[in-house]
Amino acid sequence: MESPTGFWRGVKQEAIAGLVVLLAGGITTGIGFLVYTVPSKLDHVIQNQEAFKTRVGTLEETVRDHDVRIIKLELRP
Repeated sequence: MESPTGFWRGVKQEAIAGLVVLLAGGITTGIGFLVYTVPSKLDHVIQNQEAFKTRVGTLEETVRDHDVRIIKLELRP
């Protein structure tokens, strides 16, 4: 007949093995999530940077135009 300590030792081993499997699954899922989301977020950031660059370029052109107009107004008698 098996001793009670042998039974609980087996239960502890199975519980630890289950936790290790859950931990490994969680880590794998987390890595998969990062692999999926980081590139899509980076694409979004790059798109926003391109839109911002276009907007800043437009504003710079407007400022140059206003600068020329102000100089012309200042030179009027």
